[in-house]
Amino acid sequence: MAPPTGQPAGPATAAFNVPPAQAPQPPGASAAPAQQGPSEFTKMFKAPAAPPPAPAPPKPAPRKGRPPIPQVKKKNNLMMILVIVGVVLLLAILLILAFK
Repeated sequence: MAPPTGQPAGPATAAFNVPPAQAPQPPGASAAPAQQGPSEFTKMFKAPAAPPPAPAPPKPAPRKGRPPIPQVKKKNNLMMILVIVGVVLLLAILLILAFK
């Protein structure tokens, strides 16, 4: 079969034909007049400007009073109590063993 020569002109390939380029128009001579102002879409959907947020009320200055009283750390008396109880028990055991 011989390769096709030339361009096929069927309806399936007509969709891919590119129209010839038009000559550029000189500046200033346009086909449609230029629009002035915002477009119709902008006019229809333009939202009114939101009012500026109200200024936040000023924070009051911190009061300068006397400094807090430092808390005294409580001594751990539990250790002392356990030592005393241990000594008393040890003495009791020694006395019991001594008089037996």
